Amino acid sequence: MEKKQKKKVKLMIADNMFTFMSSEEEEYSRCLATEVDRDIKEVCRCNRKSVSSAAILTALNYCDQLHKNAATAEALKNQLAGYLAEIIHQQADLEALEKENRRLREENAVYRARLKEEYPKVVSKTPTVLPVRPVHYLLSDMGVQKGKKSS
Repeated sequence: MEKKQKKKVKLMIADNMFTFMSSEEEEYSRCLATEVDRDIKEVCRCNRKSVSSAAILTALNYCDQLHKNAATAEALKNQLAGYLAEIIHQQADLEALEKENRRLREENAVYRARLKEEYPKVVSKTPTVLPVRPVHYLLSDMGVQKGKKSS
C-alpha cells in the first residue's frame, strides 16, 4: 500500500486558524473542519460556554459517538459471523439432502426397472414424474371446501 504524502492544511475552526499536516485530500480536511466548527459553535450558542469549554464538550460528544459506533460495529460483526455459521450449517444440510435425493432417485430407478419387468403395461402408462397437485385439490379430497372448515 502506497503511503500518501503529507501536506500542510490551514483551516479555520471556531474563529481560530489552525495549520496541520494531513495525508488526506484538502477537501476532506475542510469538510471535517466545517463539521467541528459547526458543532463547537452550536455548543457555544446553546450552553453559553467559552470556545475551549465548547471544544471539550464537542470532543466528548465525538468520543461518545466513536465508542457507540465501535460497539455497534462489533455487534454487527458478531451478527455477521452468526449468519455465516448458519449458512455453513445450511449448506451442509443441503449437501446431505442432495445426497439423499440422489440415493432415493437411484433406488426409485431400481424399483421402476423391477416393476417394468413384472408389469410392463402398467409402468408404461405411469408418468416418470408424478404431477404436483395444488393444495386446494388435496383439501377437496379430504372433504374441505375452499373458505370453509370441515365439520
